[in-house]
Amino acid sequence: MSHLVKEVMSSDVVAVEFKCSIKDALGKMLEHQVRHLPVVEDGKLRGMVNVSAIRDYALPLSDDYCEPGSPRVRLDEGVYTIMEDDVYVVTEDTPLLELIDYFLESGIGAVPVVAAEGNTALKGIVSYIDVLQHARSFYQ
Repeated sequence: MSHLVKEVMSSDVVAVEFKCSIKDALGKMLEHQVRHLPVVEDGKLRGMVNVSAIRDYALPLSDDYCEPGSPRVRLDEGVYTIMEDDVYVVTEDTPLLELIDYFLESGIGAVPVVAAEGNTALKGIVSYIDVLQHARSFYQ
C-alpha cells in the first residue's frame, strides 16, 4: 500500500503575501509557531521563506553590518528579497516515500503542496514532523 502526501499534509496553511515585509513574516512565524512559510501572490506559490533565512539576513556575524542600511536594520524590506524561489513542490498524490527521500537528501524541513504539476495554486504544506507523526501511528 502506497501512502500519499494528502494523508499527512496540512491544508490550513499559514502563508505570507509576496510583498509582505520580512518583519511581518517573522511575526507570523512567531505567532503560529512555524519555521517555514510559503510566499504567495494571488494564491499562487512564489517561493518559501524560513526562519534561518531571516536569521542570517537580520543577524550577521560581523559588526560591520550594524550600520544604517545594513541587512540587520532592513527588516521592512519585502520578504521576496530573501525567499527561496526555486522550491521543490509536491502534489497531494506524491508518494510519501518520494517525499521522505527528498527530506533525507536535502535537509529541508517542509515543502509546499500545489494543485498539480505546472499549477502553483497552494493547497497545503507538509513537514518532516507531519511525516513522523503519521509514521508513529503505525507503532501505537
